[in-house]
Amino acid sequence: MAKWAHEIILENMPPFSWLPRGYNVLLQLILMEIGGTLLALFLNLPTQSIIFGSLAIFIVSIWSFLIYHIGVTIHKMEPPSAPLEKKVVQDYQTSLFNPRHYELYLGLAVFGFLVAYLIFFGQNLVSYWLGGKVSPAPLFLIGLVLWDLSYRLGVGMWSAAIAFRRSVNFLFVYETRPKMRYTAYRELNILKKMDKINFAFGLVTLLLYPLFSSNLPLFVGLIIYSGGILFFSAASLFAMERIYGFPHEAVWLLEECKVAFIGTSDKKMQPHLTPVIFVFVGNSLFFITSKVTKKIKNIRENPKIAFLVDFRDENNLYNNRAVLFTGKAKVYGIFDAMLNLIKLIRVQRAFYKKYPEYMNEYKKEERNLPLAWRTTIFVSRIPIEVQTEKIVYWREARAIKLPLGE
Repeated sequence: MAKWAHEIILENMPPFSWLPRGYNVLLQLILMEIGGTLLALFLNLPTQSIIFGSLAIFIVSIWSFLIYHIGVTIHKMEPPSAPLEKKVVQDYQTSLFNPRHYELYLGLAVFGFLVAYLIFFGQNLVSYWLGGKVSPAPLFLIGLVLWDLSYRLGVGMWSAAIAFRRSVNFLFVYETRPKMRYTAYRELNILKKMDKINFAFGLVTLLLYPLFSSNLPLFVGLIIYSGGILFFSAASLFAMERIYGFPHEAVWLLEECKVAFIGTSDKKMQPHLTPVIFVFVGNSLFFITSKVTKKIKNIRENPKIAFLVDFRDENNLYNNRAVLFTGKAKVYGIFDAMLNLIKLIRVQRAFYKKYPEYMNEYKKEERNLPLAWRTTIFVSRIPIEVQTEKIVYWREARAIKLPLGE
């Protein structure tokens, strides 16, 4: 299994090699924190030195957790079955953990720059970190902390840049693939999750502000570097959001059909079927229902759901299509709305775009409607997302099962 360079080093260095993957990094950081604190107390360094050192190690710990999560997830990810998409994902996996360890070279470049700058231009900053008490032992510890920071900055930039290249390639393949070829939305969600982790990595970088705030060039460099990670991550995520996790023909049904049928059941497994209007936004199916309907009561008791979109051509009985989604229904609460505010804004816009007359008429007559019929979110109605686990697509007389992967 390919690994980051830092993991390989620790796995071959006692006592870290005695622990499982992930725990060895944690032990290293704990020892650095304990050793740094004891050294600061022994040398009678000011409290601010302990705070600065602890902040740096805390940031490295967050980065280490994010990097570890990326590694474990990508290693477990199954490539798509479609040949072109499979090649893109496999190239992403190989490049991310390239045996030449380009992330190490990036880290060395950052470390070399920091050390050279501090030696020639940043003596005052080092003195500030140590409260004016500069000696070999704390300087050595600063070097270790700076190396850990630099290496992980290298990993963060490498991970974000490789993900961006992957998304660009994925988008190109998506535009050229055959209609019934697709990448399962679960696999797409994993890749988008990696982009979000990279974005979080870039945001955490800004926590280094107290260490470099007194030095303008290093502070500007920190902002530029963090901005680079954030840019690659956001651009990669934007590209992935344009890729559907369903075949083009299924997407056509979701975008063109106005009504779907929702199948739910209560805790006694009594079935209930009802029509709803819906929208398809960023690989997600959404419908909105009143807080007092039978289906919302069923969903709260049993979240399993069937969602059927059916197209019938009255002039050609053989030109019939349908797509059935089965999975779970996610009921959005206030907290969910806060975490997914942008997505819900897109959902609202999608409803007004797809059903302009319906939405505007309800809005116009809202004061004359019973409370349960009004469109006010969380007061009268609740947004629900269909979290798909399996798809069955019908085209004329054929039924095609589309596994989404585990």
